[in-house]
Parts: sequence; structure tokens; C-alpha cells
Amino acid sequence: MMRRTNLLRRLVPVAFGMALLAGCASTPPTSVIQASVIAESMIDCFPAGALETDGTPYFCEASAAVIAGDRLLVASDKALPQGTPLISIRRDGYRLLSDDLKPIMAPLPRAARKIEGLTRSADGQHVFASTAFDRYDPKSPRFDTYNVLLAWPANQPEKAQLLASQTRDGATSSLPVRRALEDHLGVPYFKIEGLMALPGNRLVFGVREAGRSFSDFSYRIQLVEVQYGVDAQGTISLKPGMRTLLDFKPDGQDKLAAGIGLSSVEFEPSRSRIYFTTSHETGNALGAYLWQISLADLDSGGLPTIVRDGKGNPLHFDNKAEGIAVIDAHHLLIIHDDDRVTGGKHQRQPHQAVYSVVEISD
Repeated sequence: MMRRTNLLRRLVPVAFGMALLAGCASTPPTSVIQASVIAESMIDCFPAGALETDGTPYFCEASAAVIAGDRLLVASDKALPQGTPLISIRRDGYRLLSDDLKPIMAPLPRAARKIEGLTRSADGQHVFASTAFDRYDPKSPRFDTYNVLLAWPANQPEKAQLLASQTRDGATSSLPVRRALEDHLGVPYFKIEGLMALPGNRLVFGVREAGRSFSDFSYRIQLVEVQYGVDAQGTISLKPGMRTLLDFKPDGQDKLAAGIGLSSVEFEPSRSRIYFTTSHETGNALGAYLWQISLADLDSGGLPTIVRDGKGNPLHFDNKAEGIAVIDAHHLLIIHDDDRVTGGKHQRQPHQAVYSVVEISD
């Protein structure tokens, strides 16, 4: 208890609140869950004042996170001045230590563009990373590095594998994954913004947008699964076929912000529970909500429930949540990507990213 008290003194304290998850009408009531944001703080992704070649500031746009031992891997969906979109930060319990930050310079993770999903396999042996798969030119490989799915042994990104690899005109990527997603979703444009690994070698993509093009789409809360195998040498291969686990639209009774779409997803193994966030952005107005569903309910066609605050309202973040990392059975670390919006209640600067620690008990 003393360690936790000292830790929270070093973070920005946030009032504790209780969150009750209400069951959806089409499913039996779920067990009562209480949740509260117990701390919020910021990390420095790189030194302040870093400028791009055109003189504009670099921004940390933290798009995904996963815990690997005593470190947190954080992806930025834009390049960082260290020359990689992926960094590693040491953590002390719930606290992230920006003074112990390391860029991940392994060739394959470094070359990927717009990483939007990070997750660990259910057995903890591998880390997976997915880009957004949101841009593609059938006549040119110029966007092929935006179509990448990687896996590597935990803590060994230098041994990363490119899954479903294909080379065209000298560019190697995971274009077969993109084609499989396009065929399954039935649209030419989509954006992946979450990645989750489930027991039984199941890998799940979180779909945020889908439609005709980047300017003609609808926001989605959709989970699409593909299975994979691991051979005796540790090589991972995807199995053919995809299936939709969840294609969800809130019922409207809570009057949530307009334009919400899935922004991250992760599995908590000790209680077989899935958490995901939905975010919204209108100009400089950002925000997000937290949802949950048990793995059993997901597999049986159930619907998720939204986390509520102590007043019974949907728990709302004032930042754009884009990465969930499971600390333990009762704590989540949620990292936010506020794009190029600075200031706000945390006075975030371009080189920083805000994170929240959520405590859950039931």
C-alpha cells in the first residue's frame, strides 16, 4: 500500500469514480464491474523542441501500446526523430519513466508506417504489430509499408517476422493480409486501429473505418479474426479465412458523442475479458469511452457494455485513447493519441503523450 501511495503522489491524481457496466438488451445482464481512473500523467517520447526537416515540430502521436516485462512498448503513427515509430519505456508499477526510453531500431519494426496495433500472444511468447492498412496503390508500391503485420519473440524485436509477406517492385509487405481484409469487409477502404491476440492462436483486428475511400466511409466498431500457427522453429503463419466476431453499433440510449469508432482493443487473460476503446474527434475536441465484454459472450454473439462513472454516465476520457495495455487483472494503462492538439487540462506539448491508469474491480 505504501508503494502505491508514493507512486500516485508522483502522478497527477484523478478523483476515484465507480463505473457500473449495464447489460445490453439482447444479452443477459453481466456481473457488476466497478472502475475508476486512479492516475494520469505524460511521457516524453523524445526531447522537447525537435523539428522536422521543414522546420515544423515533431509530434508524438501514440497509437498503440503493449507491456513486455518491466517495459512498455509504444508506437507512434508518425515517424519520431529517433528514426523509428516504436519506442520502449521502463515502467515502475503504473508509472512510466521517460528518462529510461529506448528507440526500437530493429529493421522491420522501424520500416513499418502507421503502426496502430500492438498486442502479446495469450501465452506471452510473442508480440504482434499491425499497421493501419488504410492506404494502397494498386499501380505502385509507394504505400506498401502501410500494409504490414509483424510478429517477434517477446523482448526480441530484432527477430521480427513479416507475416504473409509479398514483394512487388522491390517493396516487401503484408499485402495478402490487406486483400483478405478487403474481401472480408467488402469495401476498398478501411482502417485498422486495434490488434488483439486470444487463446488458441487467434489474432483479432479492430476496424475503425470502412467505406469507399478515405473521404467516404463510416465509423465502425468491428472485430475480425484470423487464426495463426507456430511451427517448431517458431515461424508464425496465418491460416486462410477470416470471420467477424463483433460488428457493433451502440443503441443510442446514452447519447454518446457523434462519430465514435474503435480505437484500441486488448484481452485480459486472468478473467478472459476483452476491453476496447472508442474515440471521437471534432476539430480540437477529443474524447474516448471504455467498453468490455467477456470472451465467452463475444464467442456466443453477445454485445459489449460501456464502462460508467459514479453518476451512472458513460466514463469519458478527455483525450483520444488509442492503446490499451493490461498491467494486471485489475489495472489497465491507456495511452492517448491527441494528434497535434496540445495544451488541454494536462498541458501536453508536441513531444509528449498522455496516459491514464484505470482500476477495475468486480
